[in-house]
Amino acid sequence: MTGCPANLRAYKTTPRFTAVTVPVALTQSHQTKAGIWGQIRVLDGILHLTRFDETGQVAAEEAIAAGDSAFVHPEEPHSVALDDDTAFQVTFLREDDQAATCERI
Repeated sequence: MTGCPANLRAYKTTPRFTAVTVPVALTQSHQTKAGIWGQIRVLDGILHLTRFDETGQVAAEEAIAAGDSAFVHPEEPHSVALDDDTAFQVTFLREDDQAATCERI
């Protein structure tokens, strides 16, 4: 899924990660907490996003280019792989009844 529900609000953004600075945990299967969405924004290069199903098998693979983003569902197992020139950030979002639209940071 590339979009997100209308009632989400951003509350935290990671630093800019590159192939050199990306935490190893992000390159392995991991997930957000219950109720937390992640918006992966690619700043430079191409990021490879792999989504896993409930059995740990690859469910989908996406190549996300600079200027584009993808949303990760709460508790959705996924991993990222970066090309040498890739840079990205992750913005975390949670439900907020006062939010009128999904904020795009």
